[in-house]
Amino acid sequence: MPMPSDTTIEPTATITYKTHPVPIEFDLYSPNVRSETPGALIVYYHPGATYLGSRKLGFPAWLRDGCNKRGWTICSVDYRLLPESSIADIMEDLKDMWIYVHKHLNIELRQRTLTQIDLEAVFVSGGSAGGYITFQAGHLLTPSPAGLLAMYGDCFIGDWYAKAHSAEAIIANARLGDVETYSTEIEKYFQGGRKPVTGRPFNDGTDPHSMFYHYLIRKGEFLKRTFGVESMEEVALRPDLHYLFPQFSVKDSYPPIVLAHGTSDSAVPYEQSVFFSEHLTSKGLYNELYLLEGKDHFWDLGEEDDVLKVKEKIWTFLDKIASH
Repeated sequence: MPMPSDTTIEPTATITYKTHPVPIEFDLYSPNVRSETPGALIVYYHPGATYLGSRKLGFPAWLRDGCNKRGWTICSVDYRLLPESSIADIMEDLKDMWIYVHKHLNIELRQRTLTQIDLEAVFVSGGSAGGYITFQAGHLLTPSPAGLLAMYGDCFIGDWYAKAHSAEAIIANARLGDVETYSTEIEKYFQGGRKPVTGRPFNDGTDPHSMFYHYLIRKGEFLKRTFGVESMEEVALRPDLHYLFPQFSVKDSYPPIVLAHGTSDSAVPYEQSVFFSEHLTSKGLYNELYLLEGKDHFWDLGEEDDVLKVKEKIWTFLDKIASH
């Protein structure tokens, strides 16, 4: 299975989109050839289970290349990470970035003599945790995104996140079978009082930071530590938490979305995307779902024929909307 690394693609600029409670940045990738005609924008959110990563992690070169070819812009966004911050804090960052895009980004681009953004063609995208954030963008952001692209995203249905799993059941199990060895050090991060963090290295199981997700999955405490609930049944009875779960929050205005997921995903069960697609369809909301047979998490890092075909379908979806 391909594993993500920090991108080596140099951004056009790195910009701060908010300063409180800490400065938070995004990397801007403008098209190589400047155009007088505004182009579409993809706002991309990185993977990492909301506990790991940064705007550099797993930044998809294929999305960057496709944007460049079309004269579009793409930006990769940092957000506050758990456990120092909360899921609610991440949702605030999502909304603040959206405000920046609509109120300030074109001013910044004009000052830098870069291609302007067509604000009617702004997409939100992400993978894994970024896929969850993408699901959330569909009901939290005003104005609504033009469209959404969610890769191996999560809406936390069922009890998978509330029960303990063996090492063999989760991603990178060969390196993380002894994750409990680090439990004392990991638990220190959940005791509170730490400064917000907006980036944390993904070291593939070689330090406690990169074991947060696996530790919680092994213990069956991901829902409890991440959302403060014991089960999704409890969420259903907590209207105050519904805004944190897209399946409880979809409105008639939810934008078109394309979902793509590998059927052998060992980090986020592909049934998550199937469920959300069916949920949207039941409400008459447009969506496209592509399942990649036998593919694991981070399938888009590959270049196999079936992967390339799904990427082509994704671009067809985005192109159609951007042409508005």
